[in-house]
Amino acid sequence: MIPNPKKTGYTVFYPTTLTTNLQISSQHIEHQNSTKLLGIYIQQDLKHHDTIRHIIKKLQPTVRSFRYANKYLNENTMTEQYYTHIYPHLIGSISIWGTDDPHKTYIQPLIRIHKRIIRYICRSPPRAHTNPLMNRLQILSINNLYILRSAVEMHRIRSTADENRPDHVHHYIQTSNQHRYQTRFSQRKTNYIPSNSKNQRSKMNPFAREYSRIWNSLPDGLREIESTSELKTKLKTYLLAKQSGFQAICSETSTTLTPQYRAWPTTSECVDATAY
Repeated sequence: MIPNPKKTGYTVFYPTTLTTNLQISSQHIEHQNSTKLLGIYIQQDLKHHDTIRHIIKKLQPTVRSFRYANKYLNENTMTEQYYTHIYPHLIGSISIWGTDDPHKTYIQPLIRIHKRIIRYICRSPPRAHTNPLMNRLQILSINNLYILRSAVEMHRIRSTADENRPDHVHHYIQTSNQHRYQTRFSQRKTNYIPSNSKNQRSKMNPFAREYSRIWNSLPDGLREIESTSELKTKLKTYLLAKQSGFQAICSETSTTLTPQYRAWPTTSECVDATAY
């Protein structure tokens, strides 16, 4: 099978200054700084700005519709429309282009348009805070949605036998397999993350390193859950509690996880506490 030269391009990742002339059947192949692959854009600098712009472009027609539909539809119906027309674009390959850092510059445009959608659903003013609105609608932010999807993907990999997984899936090392004896850290069902030292023998894929970091940051009670559907439900509850300004306290048991919420003290409570 010979690829079509008119529909084929190439990208040089390193060194970026390299110039080459590639041909297929004596036809020149065009050099591309960014190309679409499975719904995301692969950029020459391995960043995700083009992917974010593409997602926003796909969301713009629906956002304009939400602006007028909220005058005739109630909040429950608007939430259903959100999960029908908005949510699929947000979760598509989010474990690749997403981040748990809300201060990353490249993802700010998507965060802003997501907040605008939430305000349209709740019929709130343009400058209203969206965290209480998301908590009321039970909708996760972009960063928490990335944590949820990455943790669920990691849970499926850990709970599936090696012979049932394809060869291209990341290979992870559990911390309990690093020592012949048990340690406090190995009993928490975490993944081993090697250091970035040049002398380190074991290297790790960047995506596998990021997924392991997300998995290790979860509470112990969540990592001990065996069912994937149960992990989805309880992890979403935990993330909703965090983004709404509450403190989530999880019980460290292998079968149950009971989130308990305690609101942060208000300004008046802090003043009264300092007065004594």
